[in-house]
Amino acid sequence: MKHHTPQKLSKRLRPSGRAKILCGVIAGAFLLGCCSIMIWPSVYQATAKIALDPPAGTSPAPTHSDGMKFQLPSLVKAQAEVIRSDSFLTKIAGQNGLASRWGVSNGRAASRMKRSTSVKRRTQEIEINYRSGIDTESAEIANVIATAYVDHWKRMQRDRYDDMEKTVRAEHDTFKSSTKLKLAAFEVLGASSSKPEELLKARDELRQLKERNAEFHKRLADIDTGRSTLSDAATIAMPATPGTVIEKADVFKGLITAAGVALLATLITVLIWAIQDRRKSSIADIAKALVPPNLVLIPETEKADYSDQPMPFLQIRQALVETYPQPEGVIITTVGCLAEESMTYISTELAHSLAAIGHPTLVIEGDLKNPTVHKRFGLETSPGLTDHLLGEKTLGDVAIKTDVENLWVVPGGGEISAEPETLLRSTQMKEMLTDASSRFDYIIFSGAPIVSGTTSLLLSELSHETYVCTDSTQTSKQLLVRTRIAIDQTGGQFAGLILTQVSAKAAADATEELVKADIYG
Repeated sequence: MKHHTPQKLSKRLRPSGRAKILCGVIAGAFLLGCCSIMIWPSVYQATAKIALDPPAGTSPAPTHSDGMKFQLPSLVKAQAEVIRSDSFLTKIAGQNGLASRWGVSNGRAASRMKRSTSVKRRTQEIEINYRSGIDTESAEIANVIATAYVDHWKRMQRDRYDDMEKTVRAEHDTFKSSTKLKLAAFEVLGASSSKPEELLKARDELRQLKERNAEFHKRLADIDTGRSTLSDAATIAMPATPGTVIEKADVFKGLITAAGVALLATLITVLIWAIQDRRKSSIADIAKALVPPNLVLIPETEKADYSDQPMPFLQIRQALVETYPQPEGVIITTVGCLAEESMTYISTELAHSLAAIGHPTLVIEGDLKNPTVHKRFGLETSPGLTDHLLGEKTLGDVAIKTDVENLWVVPGGGEISAEPETLLRSTQMKEMLTDASSRFDYIIFSGAPIVSGTTSLLLSELSHETYVCTDSTQTSKQLLVRTRIAIDQTGGQFAGLILTQVSAKAAADATEELVKADIYG
């Protein structure tokens, strides 16, 4: 690809851009959550009491011989559940226009009323409590529920009296049918019997039949009396008045809600970004995002060995030759985004390419935690860079001449107790680079993956150019963008992107799209 001057990255791809977006999301969500204090206003509760016994001075509830009494405690307890039933509240919501007032369906209005209604059940009294954010509304709805339930109770008792009357009348009719012949026989016997014993017995049976008949009439009269007093069978003993405050506006709950909304918004935003980061990007997308001065595409191979593919490295060499006509100690660093990248192979093959045109080139192991350069040349890891930086060896001792003309290698060196970053920041490191620059045209560091630490960023800061190497099938666009930004922020010079494992189709598609977009000529 043609050498190209980097363009200004889009602000939306900068870490600061994402940080600003995230801060804006958190702040906006928190402010929105603060408005939720309105969700926790003062709560008013109104109470209406229903008495199920007739008030003082009225007739007592009738008790019948069959033990039926319309205010049974068990019945009161069971009927109290009716008040919070969906069917009962749905009917109230529709008849009293509550659903239309709240702009919801009757079912939703009933659910809202059910959540706000509580019932206390006593032997012959029911207490209805309704909670609302409006004091007058709490009293209104409590009274509406109480009135509806009183009507329901009276209707239920009226139905019970009707059933009782039908039962008693049926029993009375049966009794009359079975005793009609006996009464006729008793009249004949009373007129014709000459035996006193039979006459006394007949009169006694006749008296019992008449008492039984009178009892039926009394039961029917009691039922009529009970039905006539239904207006007093259930009354609203204490109508609800505008509710009293049971919960003040809770600012703490509002702030907790605000924090929860902000956290949820943050998690959703981060999740969206994570999904975007994991989404595989095309080569053209990556190039448009990074706009690398040099884009090198290395065809896919079964093994991470690109020594038989000189063209990609000739592209980099040509760019270096154009930039540095007379190189004197040009320092280049190759870094990867992830572990298991191909920095070692790319850095050594680039060194081969530069040495082949007569430039003395030095390859230095930059991954001191996991050195691999020495394996590429069949060398031991020590003596190497760490030995020189610790003052144990000179540059001449650790710079090993290879079989390739104009090519030297500095392995990683022995194990160290200090952190690699400490050595790379040392004065000895600067002195070594000064010494090496006077001996070699090009100095190439084979850096560590960015994810493994800051060593590659430190080397990038010390270098003239930094190339990012990555597997095109694994690394996401966002990770590459963050890698470039990290290099720029540490003072490094992002010189190009080297993508490996690129299929022929992907390379052709990327070239065509980038040419159309006028990214590269």
